[in-house]
Amino acid sequence: MLLEATAIGDGMDSGRAKRRAQVTDSVEAIASPDFGLILSIEQEGAELPRMGYVRKRVAQWLATLDWEHERPLAEKNANHELLPQHLDKADDWRFSFRAWPRMQAHRGERAPTVVAGPSDGGVFDHGGRLKHALEKKAKKYGATAEPIVIAVALSGMAIGREDVATALFGPTIGVAQPDGNVRTSDRRGDGLWSSSGSPRNTQIAGVLVFGEDLQPWSITRQSPELWLHPEPDTPIPEVPWDQVRLIGAAVVHKRGTFDPSGLFDLPGWPDTRPHGDWPGNPFEEQP
Repeated sequence: MLLEATAIGDGMDSGRAKRRAQVTDSVEAIASPDFGLILSIEQEGAELPRMGYVRKRVAQWLATLDWEHERPLAEKNANHELLPQHLDKADDWRFSFRAWPRMQAHRGERAPTVVAGPSDGGVFDHGGRLKHALEKKAKKYGATAEPIVIAVALSGMAIGREDVATALFGPTIGVAQPDGNVRTSDRRGDGLWSSSGSPRNTQIAGVLVFGEDLQPWSITRQSPELWLHPEPDTPIPEVPWDQVRLIGAAVVHKRGTFDPSGLFDLPGWPDTRPHGDWPGNPFEEQP
């Protein structure tokens, strides 16, 4: 298997991206077995905020929520604007937190606290940017005897599976129903792997997506997802990563066996704390 790597940032300067990543990692330190958090940054300061009291207040707010009450409401209406919200601030930063009740099967699991974000209210074509980066890599290769996988790190980007699916297969097509609802019937077919219903870039057998910032203090919880080409020239052999396929217009996820916490000799979940508590620089040159 041949592995090609690339990284995509959100266009912000490195200092700002680092501060946002550190804020996210700070929020990750909140233990939340029943709820994931959708994090939005409503106002952004020039310096890293002091997050200790924010974490405490958010944890206290989460403790007041009733999963038994909130989960049926979330299943009935997928609009995240209707989820319970907590507003908070630290220094000159302002935050919005929305609580997403986890599925019954995932309550109490070792899972990320921040399930979406941080966003800042803007509208971004993440799928288009990802497709552009992957197309540049794909053009470098013709047919090979080995399957090619492009590993992509998404730095500072609030990107979800639908953004990745759009980059690989094109956006969904909605069909209006007589009752006024819109049903998703198919995908437009203008992604990395499809063009007007025909497969393309079949030499790229998979795309390995790291959906969070890769940082020394968070690497033990980074489990990438391998998106599989439906008709590759050479299939990928069995690998331990989570796998994602497109069946019809639906994204289907299969959990793998890869456990990053057991791969590195570094502090791991649930002991991982924000970078300020990291025990030294793990990459500093040793005498």
